[in-house]
Amino acid sequence: MDFRSLAAHVTKGAASDELVAALHSVANGQPYLSSDLKQPSMRRAGLEELSEREQEVFMRLARGETPKQAASDMGISVKTVYLHRASLRAKLGAFNDLELHQLALERGLLA
Repeated sequence: MDFRSLAAHVTKGAASDELVAALHSVANGQPYLSSDLKQPSMRRAGLEELSEREQEVFMRLARGETPKQAASDMGISVKTVYLHRASLRAKLGAFNDLELHQLALERGLLA
C-alpha cells in the first residue's frame, strides 16, 4: 500500500465532529488519523530500541513499500521482513502498517 496517497483514515465509530475535522484537515492538504488510532499508550518504545534492520524495515514500510519490495531491496527474504515487522510492531505498539506510517510522521521521519 502506498501511504503517500492516503489522505485520511477515520474509523467507523468516529463521532461526526471528528469526520468534519478530518474533512477540514484533508481540504487543507494535511493527513488525518482518527483519534482512536492515535492512542498514546500504543507508542510505548522509542526507535532507539529497534535494531538497525528493524529501523530499516520500519522506514521502508512507513514509506509504503510492501514487504516483498523491502525484502528485494534489502537482499533478505520476505519471511525475514515479516519477522522484523512483527518485532518492531510489538516494540512500538503498532497494530498495522498504517500506524507505522503515522508514527513516522509524528516523529518527523517522513516528509
